[in-house]
Amino acid sequence: MKFISIGEIQKNISIFNNLNEIIQIIDKRKKKVLATIYPNKTSPITRQLAGKYRNYAKKGDFKIIKEEALKEAFGEKYGFSH
Repeated sequence: MKFISIGEIQKNISIFNNLNEIIQIIDKRKKKVLATIYPNKTSPITRQLAGKYRNYAKKGDFKIIKEEALKEAFGEKYGFSH
């Protein structure tokens, strides 16, 4: 992940043409992250985030896992039991 300031973007807008990794735009004065830009031409970010465990989950399991996680989150938030 690269960090870049607004001034650098103003000087060189072509940074975005050959983007191959995540860039975070920061405000140096306020020391705040303003935006995160993901490249359009690479593989899905989920593969990168999964790391060494990406081969353990089957492709069809993601939808089921997502539904179970939502049920659990709603149960904790609203007091439902499933």
